[in-house]
Amino acid sequence: MKNIAKLLFPAFSTPKSNGKLDALTGVWSNNTFEQLSEIAFKAANDTEQPMSIIVCDVDNLTQITNKHGYSTANQVLKLFTAIVCSEIDTKGELGRLSSGRFAIALPNTTLENASLMGESIRRAFASMRLNGPLADEKFSASLGVASMTGDTIASAEVALDAAQLSNGNCTRLSADYARQSSNGGTAEAYRLVEEDHRKVA
Repeated sequence: MKNIAKLLFPAFSTPKSNGKLDALTGVWSNNTFEQLSEIAFKAANDTEQPMSIIVCDVDNLTQITNKHGYSTANQVLKLFTAIVCSEIDTKGELGRLSSGRFAIALPNTTLENASLMGESIRRAFASMRLNGPLADEKFSASLGVASMTGDTIASAEVALDAAQLSNGNCTRLSADYARQSSNGGTAEAYRLVEEDHRKVA
């Protein structure tokens, strides 16, 4: 199956040379991802297509590193990357922003559908169990979701901050969605999307 992101937005058809990829995970590097996302968001605006972005952080990565070392922490990041790539399949593109922070560009995807995908990623990672020194570790990630409004990556990172302030292991939407909620208020927007997550659980 052809990659939908590449079909809709040719920016993501750029050949993946080593200089454009993150050395550890093999996904788009920070600078390249941000450049391609900016082009894709402009294309989405021009064609009036929906586009969303998810920014996610692996929770407690520093503690994992301190306890098990960098090599083991890197393996966790690689496994998280594999889970995300499996979940988004051909629907989006993944980039590594820094350490344990990643971003997913989702062309032709509404905020509501992006939030459901984010929750699916979170659950898949939380259910991961490993043998060896990580056998007793429980994994989780925090995710922020935003739709195409201005600096979307920044909006998603604000939502990510809200997820981390809620003790992590959750998905939060940008404040833009809260303003669009018919009932108004960020808490109400979160409640509505969490009800949707329970329906598909």
